[in-house]
Amino acid sequence: MIGDANVAWAEVARHVGLGLHAWNEPFRPLASFRALKRALGGPLTGGPMSSAAMYGRLPRHGDEPLGVEALGATEWANDGWSSATFTHLHARVDPPLFLGLLVRAMPTAGPVAASHALHHAHAQQRGLRMRSWAPERAHTILVGPGGSRPELLDAMVACHGDVMLTDSTVVCRLPGVLGDGGLAAATYAQLGWIARELSRRRMEQGSVPSERAQEYAWATFASNASMTFDEPRMEMTGSLSGGQVKIALESEPGQFFTTVMATFPSPLGLRLHMKRKSSQQGSLAAAFDGMDIPTGDPDFDRTFRLLGDPPVAVQQLMWQRPALRRAFVDLGFYAHDGLVTDTQLAFRFASCASELELAKIVDRVGVVMGAFFGGGPVGPYR
Repeated sequence: MIGDANVAWAEVARHVGLGLHAWNEPFRPLASFRALKRALGGPLTGGPMSSAAMYGRLPRHGDEPLGVEALGATEWANDGWSSATFTHLHARVDPPLFLGLLVRAMPTAGPVAASHALHHAHAQQRGLRMRSWAPERAHTILVGPGGSRPELLDAMVACHGDVMLTDSTVVCRLPGVLGDGGLAAATYAQLGWIARELSRRRMEQGSVPSERAQEYAWATFASNASMTFDEPRMEMTGSLSGGQVKIALESEPGQFFTTVMATFPSPLGLRLHMKRKSSQQGSLAAAFDGMDIPTGDPDFDRTFRLLGDPPVAVQQLMWQRPALRRAFVDLGFYAHDGLVTDTQLAFRFASCASELELAKIVDRVGVVMGAFFGGGPVGPYR
């Protein structure tokens, strides 16, 4: 059965024109599309294909310069009583909505009772409800003023499977490991249309004063830092110590994140995998923490799980650069999560950062980049 699933999943990817990639993080169906992309590893040509992720772009539609980004992944869900496998197909909403949106089937009582009904008969029949920190604006995007534009939700309820909407993704969940390339292609076509329509309606709606103030603050910071600012995507890019730095606003249902990502000018050559420890780690994760490479710095060792090869070279790298450890501790202390590898770093902060906070983030990343690349090669074989 495993072999059959591998062949079927690889064939589905080929049929829809997406590449197969390793998957490096626990799967979160409602993560932002940016977060899903960061979890992708390198391209795969063999191995357990059914646990790989599909990623690429769908065929272009009309006069759009590029097709909608798409991602597919399988999830093994276990609630302690039973387990099941699901396939999740994602289409990117780009630019994102930034409304804290979640549309999915929800009960009308209990912890999600704060959700809102949708003025769309078929959506109500499917139990679809909405949560957003701007419910009136979100509802107008979804169904139009007074329900005058139902086409978007019509397409959503017509999909085969359970469809969910967030600020940056349209997600369809199907049972099992999908092996039907025709169904995948048809579903992606529907998801791609929904994603494009969501972005188009959001752009039509424009920004409210509080959003314009935030856009102005980020644009001002980007200009002062000699970075390029993309206002609709709330994203700024620039260079630092020979590497590329990107700061972007992400949103997941009910939560904003400011994410900083830096791509290193060259690999460190240490097989580095440094992850911010979670305050909610379970006993199994704590047991694996015993495999950490200690640096002798208690603040650093409390904040990060450090792995690499050869371990002695990783240990020396950190111990000989106290400013590097301090910068990482500062980033890790305020971050919601963070990961550093041989080729890049990424930290997420649970807020929409102010200009002062952006300056502090860029300063700490600059210290890291300077420590890694300002003083010559880092890796043990250079």
